[in-house]
Amino acid sequence: MTAKSRNMTVFAIACIILLALPGILFAKTKITLAHYMPASPEWSQHAAAIIFKSFIESQSEGEIEVNILPAGQVGNERSAMEQCQNNLIQMLLINDGAAVAFVPELQVFSLPYLFKSRTVAWRVMDGPFGDELSELFLKQTGLRVLCWAENGFRHFTTSSRMIKTPADMKGLKIRVMESPAYIAMVKGLGANPTPITWTELYSALQQKVADGQENPINNILSGKLYEVQKNMILDGHSYGFHIWMINNKFYESLPEKYQIVIKDAGRMAVVAHRAASLMADVKGLETLSKAGVQIYAPTSAELDLFKAAAQPPVEEFLKTSVKGPWLEKLKKNVADIEASMAKVP
Repeated sequence: MTAKSRNMTVFAIACIILLALPGILFAKTKITLAHYMPASPEWSQHAAAIIFKSFIESQSEGEIEVNILPAGQVGNERSAMEQCQNNLIQMLLINDGAAVAFVPELQVFSLPYLFKSRTVAWRVMDGPFGDELSELFLKQTGLRVLCWAENGFRHFTTSSRMIKTPADMKGLKIRVMESPAYIAMVKGLGANPTPITWTELYSALQQKVADGQENPINNILSGKLYEVQKNMILDGHSYGFHIWMINNKFYESLPEKYQIVIKDAGRMAVVAHRAASLMADVKGLETLSKAGVQIYAPTSAELDLFKAAAQPPVEEFLKTSVKGPWLEKLKKNVADIEASMAKVP
């Protein structure tokens, strides 16, 4: 090789390196965020994810790129949590029930009629109890909780008669998830719990395998259960959360300025998620009513009857399945918040 050709080769290599250098030095930080709802802003989870993405990308001036994977593209919840733990995906949004296998203490939220309102639930999870639970979550999973968003209240529906008190549930076959807590709750209310998978629920109700079921409003709509369930009581026996989590090693590897942006985006996401969930419930009730569903709002006295019947058997189960004073802490925190709210004129 002549000196001239060697010089040309060196020059070419130098040009390639210089062209590649900006991409090497200024590569974007990429975050993959997975969730399980459809890719539509009509769903609170996806709407909040879009806002999260927009906020981060704008506040980081494009230095962070968020890729949203909706509709369970990463597989089932257990697999997704393991992928997040291994940093195959950086962020995940799933409901608290799906995370119980990793953090059994989350079962305390299955105590029925725990929260009288969304406001109480939000104050609990935005306060010291939520912070302490987030620390436990991080310790046991290696995943940092950015925020506790909303999965909403669950309600009973039936095809036969309207439920107004626990006495109305006697003898009814009520579909439940395969959860010991939910089975104990329905037994306590005098009904017969019938575990059925979600994919088989519509046909089971249609064929009268079960007389009723319990789900959040958005599930009742998405599963078209209103076609075979024409009675609904807004008893709100259970309130669930969606957990926004991020791989902690990934998070701590980022510059502090990025960590601040992600924290701020989490605060933005929880507000958007809760607002979208509330609006979805309001619109959902209108849709159900127009579809011919009779909706009953129980009185405080009637809710007290449900609480008195359903809580004791579930509490007994939780005392044996949840280690530590988590249930007592939660109940006390709820009582303290309700007392403080009652003092407000």
